[in-house]
This record gives sequence, C-alpha cells and structure tokens, in this order.
Amino acid sequence: MIAEAWCLAKLDVTTAERAILEIAAKLVKHGRVRASFGHATVARERRSPTGVPFASLAVAIPHVEPEHVLASSIAVATLASPLAFREMGSPQSVLDVRIVIVPAFEASDQASGALSRLIELLQDDGLRAALVDAQDERGLVRLLLERWEG
Repeated sequence: MIAEAWCLAKLDVTTAERAILEIAAKLVKHGRVRASFGHATVARERRSPTGVPFASLAVAIPHVEPEHVLASSIAVATLASPLAFREMGSPQSVLDVRIVIVPAFEASDQASGALSRLIELLQDDGLRAALVDAQDERGLVRLLLERWEG
C-alpha cells in the first residue's frame, strides 16, 4: 500500500495543485489510480480543503472518491519548501504545509479506517519531523512502514 515508487522526497514545486498533480502522476504511472485521479483530487481539495494544523508542522491529506482508484495506495511527499494549503474545517485559514499524504482507496469504508490511522500516526511530532528530514523515498517509506505496521 505504501511504496517508494509513488512517494517523493523533497518535492520542489510552487503550488499545492502542482504537488497534488505530481503525486497523482506517480500513482498513475504505477497503475494505482485512473488518469482522472489528479484533477479530481485537485477539484476536491478546492471544495473541501484538507490541511491539518499540527503544532509544529502542517500536513495536507488530499484525497478523492474511490471511483478514481484502481489499487489502494498511500502516496507521501515531503516538500522542499512549504506550500499554502487551506485548513480542513476552516477554509479561510491558510497553512504552510511540508508533508502531503495522498491516500487512494478502492472502497469508502477502507478509507475511513485508514485515514483515522494516518491522522493518529501524524500526531507524533517526532514522526513528522523525521519525515521532513528524510533524504529520499526509501527513508520516507521506512519511517511510515515502521509506524504503520508497528
């Protein structure tokens, strides 16, 4: 579900939309989602922002309906520079996000449990800092899998 092939360390883009589309392109390349996934995720992010204001390091969790997904996956990108994402539940508030996690699930019931687990893991300040410090995709995935499976 989490693999180096669809994760990006130190992604260097200038907009939240570009970050989502780059991550989606990785998922499309590896046959995890349909070609519609990226633009559908951007459109949903505009309607329903997903920035989460954790204390020291904000995270965004853009996602979309299962109809765009071929195989359940979780893609992660750390950003070379913070990007502006609007806050979940307070869309007038803009957060400087350093980590973007794009869950892609085949079923809605699968999504709710996995999203809860992701948010639970991301509440760990040390994990968020370690993810941002990871120098490559291997490091990102290792950190997440240690926590996800542990």
